[in-house]
Amino acid sequence: MAKAKRDLTIEEQWARGPVDMPFLMLTLLLLGFGLVMVFSASSATAYYEELSNHDPTYYAKRQLVMAILGLAAMYFTSRSNY
Repeated sequence: MAKAKRDLTIEEQWARGPVDMPFLMLTLLLLGFGLVMVFSASSATAYYEELSNHDPTYYAKRQLVMAILGLAAMYFTSRSNY
């Protein structure tokens, strides 16, 4: 069971470290930009393909799912004690 932040000692708080907000914001900004670019570049192709059932957002949805999995992996990796 994880301790609440107020229950941690000073050493444990320093070891956990603060969230690097500029890095997180840059990551989210690039992720959003990439999703827009994937949608822009693949919407016409996805609309005419049988594989995507003529859904123009097919590739953007797949990219979004992978982005969410990547963000979850980034979070758990950042919290692991190496």
